[in-house]
This record gives sequence, C-alpha cells and structure tokens, in this order.
Amino acid sequence: MKIAIVVTPCLPVNPEGYGGIEKVAGMLADEIAKRHDVTVYGAKGSKAERAKVVETVEPQFAGAIGEILQLEQIIDELKEYDIVNFHYHSSPPFGIWEVHDLLPPFPVKHLKIIARSIFHAKYLEKVWGWEVDYCYNPIDIREWDYSYEKDNFILFFSRICRGKGAITFAKWCKELKIRGIIAGTDDIYKGANPDELMEFYKSLSSYTEFMGEVTHKEIAKIMPYAKALVLPYDPRYFIPVFDLVIVEALACGTPVLTIKTGATVELLGNGKTRIGYTADSIEELKTAVKKINKLKFDYIACRRRAMDFDVRRIAKVWEKEHLICDK
Repeated sequence: MKIAIVVTPCLPVNPEGYGGIEKVAGMLADEIAKRHDVTVYGAKGSKAERAKVVETVEPQFAGAIGEILQLEQIIDELKEYDIVNFHYHSSPPFGIWEVHDLLPPFPVKHLKIIARSIFHAKYLEKVWGWEVDYCYNPIDIREWDYSYEKDNFILFFSRICRGKGAITFAKWCKELKIRGIIAGTDDIYKGANPDELMEFYKSLSSYTEFMGEVTHKEIAKIMPYAKALVLPYDPRYFIPVFDLVIVEALACGTPVLTIKTGATVELLGNGKTRIGYTADSIEELKTAVKKINKLKFDYIACRRRAMDFDVRRIAKVWEKEHLICDK
C-alpha cells in the first residue's frame, strides 16, 4: 500500500535528542517501509533509513499553526495515498489521527483515532464519546544495551519541568543523600518554562549531576547502569499518556519507580513488581526511593517486558489493526 505518515513539525523526524513524537513516527515509518511504500512528511531536517522523506516547513514549537502551514504545502499530494497517518497535536482534516496528547482539541471530522495506551483510549472515549483504538509507542530494542550490574546512582531522564518531576527528583537526592543523574532538555524553545527552570537549578546540589539535553547514544551509555529510573510525576499537573522513557529504561534492564498515573500501571504493574514500583502517592514513592538499596528487581524481566514494545512487533500490530481508513 502507499502510505503517508505526516508528523507535526515541532522537530525533525528522527531527532538526535529530545523529541518523542518524532522518534515514534520515524521508527514506525521505517519498519512499515519494509512492506509498503511509505513517505514521511516532517519538518526540515527530517531523515529516515527506509521511508522516503519530504521536508516541509522549518521546525517550530507553534502547535496548530505549524501544522496548518505544513498542511497547506502538502494537502494536494496527500490525496494520492491509500492511507494518510497524522501524528498531530491538532485534529487533521482526514485520515488516521495518532493522538499523542492527553486531551487534544476535539475532532472536527470522523477520523480513525489511535491513542497511545489502553488508559489513553478509555480516557478519550469517556471525554469525547467516540470509539478510540490504541497502539503502543515502539522502541527499537536493538538500540539499547542492557546490564544486570548496576552502579550507585538513580536516574531522571525526561524534559526538565515540574510536571515531569525533575524538581522533585533533585530535591529528593539532596534530602535523602542519594546520587542522582539528571538528563533532559532545559531549552525554552522546546517547551521548558523559565520560572520552573529557575526552581530546578536552585534544587541542584552536590548529590546531583545535570547533563542537560543528551543524544540517544549518550543516554544509552548511562541508563543500563542506573539502579532505577525515577519519575516522580506531579499528579496535580501532569498525567502521562505513555512515557517512552519507561520502556527505554526497561530495555536497558533498568527498573522504573513512579506513581500510579496514566498508563504507568499498564506498563509496570501495580505496586512493587519485578520490573518496577508504581506508588499510590508521591509520598509512597519517596519512601521507595529512600530504601532503593533494599528493593530487589528482576533485570532480565525488565528486558523481556521491553520486548513487547519492540518496533518490529508494534508495526505489525499497527498494520493488522489500523490500515483500513476512509480518507
């Protein structure tokens, strides 16, 4: 089949550093291109290994505005495809809409809508009253080395903001006297809040090492050796749909400690499990982090769980369940 995968132009497809949507779309495009004629439409600078690439507008964190500008360039071309798959923040005019936000603008036309998890699909169905399917975000497990021997540190890897838990993580490391490594973008042009950044910088201490934004290769050298990836989400501010870093950590044989919000229980299980800990509250999570040296996890089970999200498997699920769509 002839398939177009249209990606929001916030960042180029397959970026070296920050960019979850762009990574997911790029991985899917390259894997599906093994069996179909796939063209990726992304911001300038986009790249792919197998899929054809059409570069559109300059990368811009302009939400719907950037997507409108992109559509104006390519909408006539899209009519030539059997399937048009949008990875957009705003509602596209037709095709399959891969929704990556917790609750984006209400659909204006009847689309085939794909959420990122069971939790996400049920949430959108409840709010919108529409039938919503789901397809998990993929990783390429071959890109992640794993280790069953851990060093004496915990890791935070995500965008630097209060909602993701960066500030809380830094404060815990200082208070509990635990060595922590923090990696993630603090670029205001990529969505970071200046006021939150100031609070974050003040929270850093001799117990924390802040690496800033890192490439895939850089984090892949660190993540396998962390005792745990710790994500102290603020439930009052942020509910993750499906945080890709959770599965990336598992692929490294690294357990994940977080709270019960969004799809975390769906990915990790309830409470203390072989692959992580999903706490009922932020206070319970802090207690778990405090006793991290006493918690035992199965690093092999972490790796095996990550295999469920390998791009070769997810792409086949996508093809089997989501290729029928009226433009």
